[in-house]
Amino acid sequence: MKKLLFLSFALAFSIGFAQEQDDEDKKDWGRLTGGFESNIQWYNDDKKLGKFAEDEHFRSNNYLKLDYNYGNWFAGIQVESYAPMPLLNYSPKLDDSGIALYYAMYKTRKLEVTAGYFYEQFGSGLILRGWENRPLGINNAFRGGRIKYDPSNSLSFTAMYARQRDGFEVSEGEIFGFNSEIDLTNLFKLETSSLSAGLSYVGRKEDIPEEFQNTGFDEMTNAFSARLDYSGNSFYSGIEYITKSEDAIVNSQRYIENFVESGSAL
Repeated sequence: MKKLLFLSFALAFSIGFAQEQDDEDKKDWGRLTGGFESNIQWYNDDKKLGKFAEDEHFRSNNYLKLDYNYGNWFAGIQVESYAPMPLLNYSPKLDDSGIALYYAMYKTRKLEVTAGYFYEQFGSGLILRGWENRPLGINNAFRGGRIKYDPSNSLSFTAMYARQRDGFEVSEGEIFGFNSEIDLTNLFKLETSSLSAGLSYVGRKEDIPEEFQNTGFDEMTNAFSARLDYSGNSFYSGIEYITKSEDAIVNSQRYIENFVESGSAL
């Protein structure tokens, strides 16, 4: 194993802005929250295994996140720096410094509208999951637009259009998504347990290379999810069924092995 020195630290803060107008009244200018995280490693030469194979011994991953809230409005950015290089085993596409994520959002009790980058998951995440895990080097956030609408306590709907983050860029494929969550507890008049259902759709549109135009590979891949969850006292159960339309299977050499393969999961 390579010997290394490791240093990690994080800082979080919250600042409220207000202007005094008289003895009692204050004008609220919102709140700024943020955090900074840095993970630094120095890779030493190993006396038994030899010198460190890479040219750069010092590497660091750094994240600065800022969020601002004023009333029903929210906005934020995340600045990332992988300097002079990212830690080993992270994606080689993380080789820059700059604004990696940004968003603006308007939110009320029933309506939420987001533009920019956001995270989303439908059901268990089998057909759609955007999330961040810095220790694993995962951040596949979506960049686009999303609308969430909750007409009642029993119904929730989400619609989105986006491209997925890929390093400091986004993927070429376009993602369309719709999700519904239905609380059936009141409908069945359950008092000591809860029952909910969900239906989801995710579509991915990709341009077909000219050499594959006549292979039967459709530019749209469609996935559907249906699920049911029940909980009562100490018992919980959940079932979700997924079906996916025909898609291309690409191996590690970027060669398309099969042009039309459908799939399902339970």
